[in-house]
Amino acid sequence: MSTVEMYKPKFEIIDIFNALKKVKPDELLPEEGVFNFFYQDSLYPGLSLFLRHKDRTKFFYIDHDDFIHEIKNQIPEWNISIDNSLVRISLLYKAHDSNVQINFVLDISNKTYRELLAVIRKKKEIKLYYLPLLYGGIAFDSYKKLKIPAEIMNVLKKIK
Repeated sequence: MSTVEMYKPKFEIIDIFNALKKVKPDELLPEEGVFNFFYQDSLYPGLSLFLRHKDRTKFFYIDHDDFIHEIKNQIPEWNISIDNSLVRISLLYKAHDSNVQINFVLDISNKTYRELLAVIRKKKEIKLYYLPLLYGGIAFDSYKKLKIPAEIMNVLKKIK
């Protein structure tokens, strides 16, 4: 099983997106049904995921609730690095007197990731959902639209 297939939801991605619209802040995501995707391998802190449906993407960050509350209202610094076919987009935050980063890694040798990159370039922003680990489950906290800085966009535009 490829890495991409390992993280592929059993439900249609648009169904996950539509169900997210109905979730209220601090509400636990049910383990069954469309949100099962988040529980498959996600019950550890510091996990970042993304899903794409046509020209819509959503990015997710799963961590302890106190950590999410510490960073969610900050404006992150951005970094991008490219190593062969791997593109790493990092969001850098200050939390508890240290620097932490949320990483999204795209393997552009894979068509799925190239298509995702095309959507990111077109939108010039990412929608980041904060999902805290609470009570042995995953909750919805909030989401934030993050505008991709011009210098990061310039690098993304050069990637083929």
